[in-house]
Amino acid sequence: MAPAKSSSQAQPWTAEEVKLLFNMAYPRASPNLKQLAEQLGRSQGSCKMKLHSMRTAVEDLVASWGTTAKDASSSGAAVSQKKRKIQPEEAVNDARNEHP
Repeated sequence: MAPAKSSSQAQPWTAEEVKLLFNMAYPRASPNLKQLAEQLGRSQGSCKMKLHSMRTAVEDLVASWGTTAKDASSSGAAVSQKKRKIQPEEAVNDARNEHP
């Protein structure tokens, strides 16, 4: 296998690459639905549906990473932070730290 090329600019991750990386790092066997159902006190069908919804949720989350990055970079949106009020004791501590 050829060595990976190093580039000075980081390339964004695709959803497929993230899924592949996760599956390579955390290999897992197909679950035994009968055993899961017995351990959890649930039906096999309920466990199967929950596993499906968990996989879908992870896929949706991974897909949202790509769209969020694209939206932010294409619109030039900057991250805005809310101003936080400093509590009186924080101001005293900050003043003490500035003047030893």
